Amino acid sequence: ENFGLNVSGFHERMRKRMEDFPLSINATSTHDTKRGEDARMRINVLSELGEEWFEKVKEWKEIGTSIREKGTAPDANEEYFIFQMLIGAWPFKGEPGEEFVDRSTAYLQKVLREAKENSSWAAPDEEYENRVYDYLKSLLKKGKFRSSFLDFQERIKGYGALKSLSQSVLKITAPGIPDIYQGSECWDLSYVDPDNRRPVDYTYRKNVLSEIKAFSSESIKVELKGLKLNFFNGKIKMYCIHRALQVRNSFKEVFEVGEYIPLEVSGKYLETVLAFARKQGDKYVLVIVPVLVTGLFDHDLNLKNSVGEEEILKLPEGFPQEWKNAFSEEIFDIKQFSAGDLFEHFPVALLTNS
Repeated sequence: ENFGLNVSGFHERMRKRMEDFPLSINATSTHDTKRGEDARMRINVLSELGEEWFEKVKEWKEIGTSIREKGTAPDANEEYFIFQMLIGAWPFKGEPGEEFVDRSTAYLQKVLREAKENSSWAAPDEEYENRVYDYLKSLLKKGKFRSSFLDFQERIKGYGALKSLSQSVLKITAPGIPDIYQGSECWDLSYVDPDNRRPVDYTYRKNVLSEIKAFSSESIKVELKGLKLNFFNGKIKMYCIHRALQVRNSFKEVFEVGEYIPLEVSGKYLETVLAFARKQGDKYVLVIVPVLVTGLFDHDLNLKNSVGEEEILKLPEGFPQEWKNAFSEEIFDIKQFSAGDLFEHFPVALLTNS
């Protein structure tokens, strides 16, 4: 019954979590989630581009009208669902082939039957279902749709990646124990089961891990630039998770029993950036991540020039002044951070005072 949370609501939830369930699992994907964690983040971007999204939906619905041969399949809700489905699951690179269509129609069958509006498991209407599948296949072949969709999707996938990196950092640093579902170390755009239980390419992930472990301090900024430039391959997400887990491993007590301290960002970014500290004794970890991304970054994951110098965070009295960014390896000797300080080289920030 909760239609989203604002930043202060998130902080309140985390305080309660520390009190009631400090060692509960933080899971963003499981064997039974209805969409992969990164597909969900793409769809969340639509809330930041509402007017443009509804204009696109209107345009696509008009295109869809011309490919319905009979009846009303899909209905308005199902058609809207299909548009969201494609936004979430469209491949990062390349054209979706027959496998994508097969996976999508299998997903739609489950969706239609569990909705129990025009079909169900108890009384399946296969004729209706087939008309919905035909609509999807025809839509994907329609040049006018593809041109409009791909132009919009190109931006959504970049903004979605930014939200995914924030989600990964929050999962690892917020109160609780992080859980990383099989395969989601890189991008996870899967549908519901059995789609989210497909074999995982562990060889690829092992190779990526070896590659990012070899990054040197001398070349780290060049490496980060490469990760952003090629974000579609998923290496940037694994790098983010790997470095965040290293911090968690080095500051175990901070994350398991340490305080959760909400930090107030500057007024302009109050609902755009989420920041908190974890503290145990004289050890501190700062977490600063964007939750609304389209105003801060472009869809290539780079900070917009117009916001680079703007102050985002001023640390409370009593906090240390020397910090190291776990992602960029930058050293700071300051108590006030600008957007450029935090996000110039990597779009999320995780700072330690050690």
